[in-house]
Amino acid sequence: MTGWALGVDLGTSFAAGAVYVDGAVELLEVGGESRVPTTVLLTEDARLVAGSYAQRAVGRLPDRAERNPRRYVGRAPMLLGGRPVSAVDALAALLALFVQEGRRRHDDADPSRLVLTHPAGWSADRLAELREVAARVLPRVETELVAEPVAAAVQHGVSGSVAVYDLGGVTFDATVLAPDGAGFRVVGRPGGDPDLGGEVFDQLVFRHFGAQLAHAAPRWWQELTTDPARLAAESDLLTEARLAKEALSTFETASQYVAGADADVHITRAELDDLIGDDVRRSARVLAETTAGTDVDVVLLTGGAARTPLVERVLREQYGPRLRTSPDPKGAVALGAALLAGGRPTPAAVPVPVPAPPTVPPARTTSPGLPAPPTRLGPVPRAGEELVPLAEEVLDARVVGGRLYVWSAPDGTAGRHRISRIDPVTGTPDSKIRFGRLVAWAVAEGGIVVAERRDGALHCHTLGADLSVGTSTPIPTPYRPFLAASAGTAWAVLRSPDTRMTGPAQESGTLAVQMIPLRPGTPGPVVPLGPAVFGYVDGSRRLLDAVAGGVSAPPAPLGDGRSLAVVVGRGGRQTVFVAGPAGDVTTVAEETGLRQLLAAGGRWLAAGTAGLEHRADPRGADRRPVLPRPPGGDARWAVAGRQAYGVAVDRLSPGRGLVVHALHGGALRELGRLPALLGSPAGARPDEAPRVRADGDTLLVGASDGAGGSQLVAAGPAGLRPLAAGRGWLEPVGRAGGVLLARHVPAAAPGDSCSDPGRLVRVVG
Repeated sequence: MTGWALGVDLGTSFAAGAVYVDGAVELLEVGGESRVPTTVLLTEDARLVAGSYAQRAVGRLPDRAERNPRRYVGRAPMLLGGRPVSAVDALAALLALFVQEGRRRHDDADPSRLVLTHPAGWSADRLAELREVAARVLPRVETELVAEPVAAAVQHGVSGSVAVYDLGGVTFDATVLAPDGAGFRVVGRPGGDPDLGGEVFDQLVFRHFGAQLAHAAPRWWQELTTDPARLAAESDLLTEARLAKEALSTFETASQYVAGADADVHITRAELDDLIGDDVRRSARVLAETTAGTDVDVVLLTGGAARTPLVERVLREQYGPRLRTSPDPKGAVALGAALLAGGRPTPAAVPVPVPAPPTVPPARTTSPGLPAPPTRLGPVPRAGEELVPLAEEVLDARVVGGRLYVWSAPDGTAGRHRISRIDPVTGTPDSKIRFGRLVAWAVAEGGIVVAERRDGALHCHTLGADLSVGTSTPIPTPYRPFLAASAGTAWAVLRSPDTRMTGPAQESGTLAVQMIPLRPGTPGPVVPLGPAVFGYVDGSRRLLDAVAGGVSAPPAPLGDGRSLAVVVGRGGRQTVFVAGPAGDVTTVAEETGLRQLLAAGGRWLAAGTAGLEHRADPRGADRRPVLPRPPGGDARWAVAGRQAYGVAVDRLSPGRGLVVHALHGGALRELGRLPALLGSPAGARPDEAPRVRADGDTLLVGASDGAGGSQLVAAGPAGLRPLAAGRGWLEPVGRAGGVLLARHVPAAAPGDSCSDPGRLVRVVG
C-alpha cells in the first residue's frame, strides 16, 4: 500500500483532517462527516471519547462534556464528571479519530508525516502542548506545527501578499502572509476577536426562535429557560438554530419544527443578516486594520462560518476580485496541512514584526456640571517609548500598602511560578518564593494567598507581607477556587467537583467558603453555601449573562476591610452571604438579578441586571437607582479611596463603548468616554476582570485606544486624564515608590480578557 501523510486542523468547534497520497489530497470522513465536532466526553467508566458521539450526549450528560476543548490549551484542566482533564488529553482523543480513519484506509500503517495547524498568535507554551498532543497519538511520526492561515494559503495555491479572514465556530482571526520561498511567513501581529464566530450566530438565531416560541408555546418556552431538567430540549433547539443558519447559506428561508413545543419557527436570510450584520461588519473592520499599510494581493476566506452569505457580500464590496472563496472553507486548512505533510511547500514559522499603528488619544467629551476633560495633557507616549521594563513573564502584579508584588512564570505558564516583592524603581526583587503552577492569588495588606496545583491536587498557601511562608491548606476539589483577601483575612470559595451545565450557557453545582487567616492562625471550617447556578453570555462560558436573574456572581471583598460578599444563584432567585474574618457566614439578603454588592461611604452600592444603585442596607432599603444598565452592555461599581465610580460598557460581547462616572451627591456624573474597557464588567474569571485599579481617590483605567493599542487613563472627579499608551495590551498595576506601574503584553490584542504573560513596566513622564 502506498504511504500517506496526514494534516489535521483541530479547530475550536469543529476539526477536520486530510490525507496526502501520490500527490493528491482528500478530506477524511469520520463517521460520515468531514467536519467533526470537537466535543469531548468522559464516560462513566472513565473513557474519553470525542466527536459526534460526544456531541450527541451533551444534552444528557452535560457535566461530562466539553464542546470547545481547544480553549483550555495553556490553561487549567477542564472538569468532566468531577475529574480534571487536560487539553492535551482532550485534543489527543480528537486527533486519534483522524489517525484511526487514516490507518483504516492504509492497512493500519501510520502516516509518514503529520502536520497540525494552530492559530497564528499562539504562544510557545501553547505550541508545546500541541506537540505533546501529537506525541501522545503518534510518538514515532515526524510532526510539524503550521499556522492555520499559512495552511489555508498553501491549499488555495495563491501567490503574493495574502490576507486570511478566518471565521470559525468560536473565534475570528485576521492574518497577513508574505511569500517566503515556496511557502509563506506570518507578517506583523495577527488581529481578530476571540469571541466572534459561528456559535455567536447560533445564539442569535436561538433567541430569534425563542421570541417566536414565547408567543406560540409560552408555557413550554418558560419551562425551557427556567427548568434545568429541560437541558436536552434546549440543546436540541440550539442545534435547530445552527441547522437553520446553515440552510440559509443556500436558501432564502429556513423553517424548523420544534417537537416539544409542537410549533414551527422560521427565519429568512434577510432576518439573519439583520441579526449578525454588526458583527460581520466589525470583523471586516478588524481585517482592514490588520492589513493597514500592506499591499494585499489576495484575501482568502476560511473557517466554517465564512460560508455565511453576508460575510462574502461584505468582503466582496471591500476587496472585489481580490477575494477568494472555497466551497468548503473549513476543510481548506486541513487540505493545506495535508499538502505540507506530503512535502510541498515548506512554510516559514517565524513572524516578522511590523511597526505598531499610532495610538489615538480618547475623544473629547463633555459632562453635565463638569468641564470637558482634556483630550491629552502633554504628548501621549508612543508605543514603548515611555515604558521602562522591570520584570518579564509577569502574569499579574499588585500594589498594596505601597509594596509591589509580582506573580510571574519564568519557566513558562506550564512550569514553576514565582511570587516576588520588588523595588518599583529598579525592578530588583528584595524577596521571592517559587511554587509549582499557580492558578489563583489574592493580595491584601496582611499578606498573600495563592492556590497551587501540583500532582493533580490543589493547596492554598499563605505568605506574609514580607513573603514569609505561612500556612498550607488542602483544597477538597480539583476545580480552581475563587480567592479573595482583605486586611488580615483571605477566603477560598470552592466550587463542587460535580459542577455541570444546566443549559448551553449555564453551569450548576454547589459552593462552599473557607476562611484562611493571612496572619498566624487556624483556617476555618469549610462552610457549605448550597446549590449554585452560573449563567454566561453564550456556550463558551465566558462573561456572565447581564440579564439572567437567579445566577451567581464572582465573590469579592465587601469593602469594609473585614468581610467577603458571595452572591449565590439558585436558578430563580439569589441568596447573598457575607463571610467574616472568624469563619462566620451570614445570610444578609434574598435577591434577583444582583451581580455586585459593596459597602462604601456609609451606604451599600449594588450592581445588577437593572443597572447601578445605592441603598441603605444590603436588603434594599431606601433603594436609589443612579444608572440604568446599557442595553446589550453592563455596569459595575469601582471604589478608590473615598470616591466611588461607575464603570459601564455599551456592549458586552465584544466589549465596546466605555463610559466612566463619578458618584457625587448621591448621583453619578459622566466623566468621559473611551473606545472600550480592557477586561469586562461581566468577567467570570480573573483574566476577564475589568482592568481598573485604585490610586488614592483616583481610579486608574485600562482601555483600548481604538487603533489596536491600549491606554492608561486616570479618572477623578474633574474628568479623565490620559497617562500612557502602548501597542497591544497595557493595563494599570498601581503606584508605588512614587512611580506609575503597568503590565504590558504587546502581542495581545485589547479585548475582554488576557491571560498571556507580559512585562512589568514603569511609566515615565
